[in-house]
Amino acid sequence: MFYLTEVEDHIRVEPRHFGLPTKEAVERQLEESYVNHVTKELGYVLSVVEVSEVSDGVIIPGDGSPFYKSIFTLLTRKPELHELVYGTIAEITAFGAFVQIGPLQGMIHISQTMEDYVTLSKTGTLSG
Repeated sequence: MFYLTEVEDHIRVEPRHFGLPTKEAVERQLEESYVNHVTKELGYVLSVVEVSEVSDGVIIPGDGSPFYKSIFTLLTRKPELHELVYGTIAEITAFGAFVQIGPLQGMIHISQTMEDYVTLSKTGTLSG
């Protein structure tokens, strides 16, 4: 399932973004920090949709980068339980198969493929 998620976070803007306007620097840092990352709370982050608020920066002693309290919207993809999705089988093993689902990889255990009891014979073939 796809979600538009509003997030509030303190963003550490690295010095290489210092020449840009503040909002643009925060947006670029968000792209680097969030996009193409997976978290338990958000799922897979696809894009930064909008940066709606950026507060004044704070510099913490010992760190030369400013931190900006920001509110922004992310486009995320979080798989739901029993959701049907298309995938490509990436690898088959003795205990199941690994499936590539976009940027994520899932595993299907052999016990989930059929209702009968299944064992692997000495020749490497399945028998039930």
